Amino acid sequence: MTRYFLFILLALSLTLNGYFYLRLQAPDSPAGKLFSSATSAGNTQTLATANSKPATGSNQNKSRQQTNASAGTEIIAANKIPGLLAQIKVLVQNEAYYDALALFVDLNQEYPAEALPLRESWLTYIDNLLSVKRFNSAELFLQAYLHSYPDDVAFLSLQVDFFQAKRQVEQAIGHAYDLLYHILDYQQKIDYLHAARNRVTAESEILLQRQDWQALAELCQQVLALDPEFYDIQLLLARAEYEQDYLAAAESNARPLLELPQLASRAQSLLDKINAAYDQPSRIPLIQEGEHYIVRGLINREHPVALMLDTGASISLLSQDTFDLLGLADQAGFVKTIRLNTAGGVINAGLYRVSSFDINGYTLEDMHFAVSPYFSSEHDGLLGMNYLGRFNFYIDQADKSLKLETKSP
Repeated sequence: MTRYFLFILLALSLTLNGYFYLRLQAPDSPAGKLFSSATSAGNTQTLATANSKPATGSNQNKSRQQTNASAGTEIIAANKIPGLLAQIKVLVQNEAYYDALALFVDLNQEYPAEALPLRESWLTYIDNLLSVKRFNSAELFLQAYLHSYPDDVAFLSLQVDFFQAKRQVEQAIGHAYDLLYHILDYQQKIDYLHAARNRVTAESEILLQRQDWQALAELCQQVLALDPEFYDIQLLLARAEYEQDYLAAAESNARPLLELPQLASRAQSLLDKINAAYDQPSRIPLIQEGEHYIVRGLINREHPVALMLDTGASISLLSQDTFDLLGLADQAGFVKTIRLNTAGGVINAGLYRVSSFDINGYTLEDMHFAVSPYFSSEHDGLLGMNYLGRFNFYIDQADKSLKLETKSP
């Protein structure tokens, strides 16, 4: 009896299992629908906000992922930008400029539209620092910004303003011309070249009013090394040299300008003054250093040198460093080795012949210089009697000048 009852229970169990298995496999069954809705419940929100055009298969999944990513980005942007801007502002106020720039670089990479107004405000901020002469802060900020963005023309222009505000004119002009190498657009390059030249013109007018001829000549020489086609400055250099009685150098700079119609008349007027000065005894300014006097001359019509007057020296002398620096080994002819009597004893020196040596238009052709590695001085060498003895000369100690006059035949 017990065995019969167990057999009935087993049969009933098998029947029920088969029934439920078939119900689960049926696609339209309530149980099938129940499991389908359970597994897709997490996508209900996405599907509700999708485009009206349905997507199927892998395209449906891709569309859902893009929609989720876009929504996430908007949330990140909305939350991140105000906090990031506030943090950058605090760092700038505390003058932690490099830290501020590190965050700005990230902001500019992710959200350039939000970074642009901040950059514009920084231009005004640095300009205000210059106005109130907070030069240290302005310099640190500029250094930090240009470290990250070395080709930003607006900030490079502010760097020029920084040096100009500090009256570091040489650096301001140098950076104004260097800025041109960061510009690719031709018209913009022309505009910035004019701006650089206007700076030079304004500074030269200040020196003209002061009649600071030496400083003016130095400014012109610097500019012509950077901008050799700035012919107005070349004429101004000739004027400064003429005012200092450097007649040969002045003539050398003024004469080529006769070929330029816009400058020809002014160049000729200056050359007339130079020619008139040649006919008068020349007063050549000397620089006194202790008991010695320094005079400036020109070797081969192009190499300026500062030589100490030495009426006790029979031969003029150049230091080896000056000889090498001027590249005279390729221009001067070796004559022979000579022995020189010096305060330190007798030394050997090479004797060289240069094409010419000139002081204020008083030119000696085929002049000889001894060249010695033992000459130690802040100056380029000595001017001896092999030049001075060819002229009537007088050293006016009261006037600190050298007067030269051509000897009568």
